[in-house]
Amino acid sequence: MSIFDPEAFMSATTTDANDTTVAPVPPGDYQAQIEKIEFKSFTGKNGEDRHAMDVTYDILDQGVKDALGRDKVTARQTIWLDITSQGQIDTGKGKNVGLGKLRAAADLNKPGEPFSLAMLTGRIVRVTTGLRADKNDPSIQYTDVKTVGLAA
Repeated sequence: MSIFDPEAFMSATTTDANDTTVAPVPPGDYQAQIEKIEFKSFTGKNGEDRHAMDVTYDILDQGVKDALGRDKVTARQTIWLDITSQGQIDTGKGKNVGLGKLRAAADLNKPGEPFSLAMLTGRIVRVTTGLRADKNDPSIQYTDVKTVGLAA
């Protein structure tokens, strides 16, 4: 049973201010655990179906957590997907290279061995993070995962 009481929450007062920005993860290489994978589909500019997966990584570096003053630090990567006409992951030449790199980083990209996307969750990898400016306000910086590799 949750201790959250919406009525009490609505009436509660505080003298503390809330943050209005989230400090990004400093650019660098970090051990990270794949926390979750979410999919999104939409219609592209030319009317074609487009598909992507967002991978959320839990940054395991305690120094980063301490520097940012947070118990949990995450970073996200969007991987565009090539899907066959049957709705499956395309494993053809030059297809799903981003997914292939993620699978290799998680040690799950071996020919002949069974694989499902669900197997990625919980795996430890190395991520390289960088910064991306907000398109409407360049003073706001977001953390992006630029590359993934095998954990050291």
